[in-house]
Amino acid sequence: MGVRSMIKNKLKYWLGKFPLAFRLYRYAYSLILHRDRLMQNRSFGNGRPNETILVIRPNSEDGIQGLMSLFVQAARWLQYAKEHNYLSFIDYKTYKTQYYDGNNNSWEFFFKQPNKLKYDEVYKSKNVVLSGVSLKKTTDDTMFREHVFRDSTSLNQCHEIINSSIRLTDEVEHIVEKENEVLHVEDCIGVYIRGTDYAKLKPTGEFRQPDIEEVIKKGREFIENHPGKKIFLVTEDNDYYKRMKSEFAELITTVSFDYFISGYDGKGYLSKSGLLEEDKKKRGIDYLVKIILLSRCRYLISSITMGSIAAYSFNGGKYEDEYIFDLGYYE
Repeated sequence: MGVRSMIKNKLKYWLGKFPLAFRLYRYAYSLILHRDRLMQNRSFGNGRPNETILVIRPNSEDGIQGLMSLFVQAARWLQYAKEHNYLSFIDYKTYKTQYYDGNNNSWEFFFKQPNKLKYDEVYKSKNVVLSGVSLKKTTDDTMFREHVFRDSTSLNQCHEIINSSIRLTDEVEHIVEKENEVLHVEDCIGVYIRGTDYAKLKPTGEFRQPDIEEVIKKGREFIENHPGKKIFLVTEDNDYYKRMKSEFAELITTVSFDYFISGYDGKGYLSKSGLLEEDKKKRGIDYLVKIILLSRCRYLISSITMGSIAAYSFNGGKYEDEYIFDLGYYE
């Protein structure tokens, strides 16, 4: 990771402790360097004159946001739209992410639109709000945070917005069901571990990850308490996979299409490393399917990441037994 990125991350982390200061920083930064990222009212025609449409855009201009980060951000804006009685449309076509293929709205690879709005219809409408940075408080940034693991009110709020506004595509739902015909995750211990860039870069402001040996120790406890259960493992790190496999052998199960990252040099974010699946749509779907399956397990052992926050929110706190490694943040 470059020095500039490190300084930016540290500044965001420390300012994040003071919400008003952070909002001022983001606004000033966007005003000077990325004016197009500011929240704004637009009119593209005379369509739907009696309704307001919120166009939800990605936060990041550098395309490094992972799928669950994009999902969480969109969900917060969906809550904002609901509170203001706006229709909403997620646009990852005009505003690109790492999953953009040059033609399609990449949100629609993974999720259906929350309304039946079409792209052309949105950009012919009279009253459109583009999501973005504002001096005023907009989205509730406490949603889809580590609070979901500790506070039932926060968890219920996140679970409700998923139930009301998030729908998987038929393609994703089909893959989930097909995989689960073999896995039967509803009777598994889900184990989620992030390695690679999280473990090596220790990016400021991101959640601190446990050592693999800590995860194995907790896994042994769960196996002892829930004998006969298999472990549904979700990790991207080949070293972690091999260590878990050597410890738990035939108890380890994974999706049929799983692959693990080897050869990561720790010099930059994984999304920029060239080690990921080249097919962007497949990369995102593969990850989302694992998160959904993780959310349907009976038990859970996990670190805190955007992925585990999303899985826990989809689950709604229904795990019969769980352990979350809540280790604070990298500084």
